[in-house]
Amino acid sequence: MTETNTEKDIESPCIFLESLAELLRLKTNAERAIYPVAQKYGLTPVQAIILHLIYESETPTVSTVFRTLDLNQGNVSSTCKKLESAGYISRRRCENDERRVVLTLTEKGLGAVSGIGSEVAMRYPFFKTVYEEDASLAKECVAAFRALAAKLNQMILDCEGSDSNA
Repeated sequence: MTETNTEKDIESPCIFLESLAELLRLKTNAERAIYPVAQKYGLTPVQAIILHLIYESETPTVSTVFRTLDLNQGNVSSTCKKLESAGYISRRRCENDERRVVLTLTEKGLGAVSGIGSEVAMRYPFFKTVYEEDASLAKECVAAFRALAAKLNQMILDCEGSDSNA
């Protein structure tokens, strides 16, 4: 008996790898899309994303950025130092906890976030159209995706931990 593609997809032990391939493709295409826009401001896509995270966060710190992006803390710290040197952000130690470094956008940083957002909206108007037409669905999908990603990340970390203990 021959399996149909649908049966294979449902029973495939490689659904994780297939999903990972789609996520990698999305990441690559997203970086490719934002690169020329970020470059106009002298930024890399990751730097532009970090500026956006700082803009969106109530109390942005180096820790919140590296946890949100799941990047190495040293890399985020180094990137933030470069953003500060370029005049996009300011960094200061938290008065209550010297270990925490609070990040704030400067006028230049705010201008970059606004400019990048406007140009991305102009280049890719379908994002705005999709969002306006299906705002609640878009929010639900993003929330569901974040929850699933967090669960998968934790499962992978748990497996890595149990593999090193074996």
